[in-house]
Amino acid sequence: MLSGQARPPPMAAAAARLAPRASAPRLFPGLILMRWASSSPSAVKERVVILGSGWGGFTAARRLDKSKCAVTVVSPANHFLFTPLLPSSCVGTVEFRCIQEPVRTLPGVRYIQAKALHLDTEARAVTCRDTFKGRIFSVPYDRLVVAVGNKTNTFNVPGVAEREGHQVFFLKHLYHARQIRNRILELFERADAPGIERAERQRLLSFVV
Repeated sequence: MLSGQARPPPMAAAAARLAPRASAPRLFPGLILMRWASSSPSAVKERVVILGSGWGGFTAARRLDKSKCAVTVVSPANHFLFTPLLPSSCVGTVEFRCIQEPVRTLPGVRYIQAKALHLDTEARAVTCRDTFKGRIFSVPYDRLVVAVGNKTNTFNVPGVAEREGHQVFFLKHLYHARQIRNRILELFERADAPGIERAERQRLLSFVV
C-alpha cells in the first residue's frame, strides 16, 4: 500500500466483499440469482438440482445457462410428457413416442432416475431412492428447483383406489395411456367373441369418462 493512502475500516471491507454484485447473472428468464463477490474468483459452477421432469422441471433444465451452473435433474420419469395429447394417444391418433421427449436429450444436463424422499436444507442435500434397486443416496445442491407435480385426487370415492389399473384408469402418465388403450382393445375383442349375449356385449362396450 502506498504511503498516505487511506486504509478502509475492517468492517467496511468485509461489507464490500459480501455485497451482491449489481449485475447478477440471468440464469433463467424472469429469475435473477445473486452471486456474492469474492476476492478469489472461482471457476466452479453452481450446482442446480431440479426435482421433476414435467412442465416446470423440464423447462428450467432446458433454459438454465449451462455455462454458469451444473444442472442435475432427479425424477422417476426419464422423459417430458406433453399431457394434452395423452387422450389422443389412447385411441391411436398419435403414437406414444410423439408426445414425449427424453430428458437425456438436453445438452449439458445430468439425469438421475430416482425419487426424492427427504430434503435437508441445512446440509443442502436431497435424499433419493433409485427406481430400480431401491438404493438410497444423497445429491448435494447449491440451488434447488422443486417441480414434482402432484398425485391424482380420488376425492375418497369408494372403490376408485382399489380398482386402479383394472376397471379404473387415470390419465396422467404415459403408462396410463397404454393401460387404457390395451383395455379398450381387450373389451372390443371380448365383445366380438361368438356366443356373447346382447346385454353382456352392451356392458363390455360401456365406458365412463
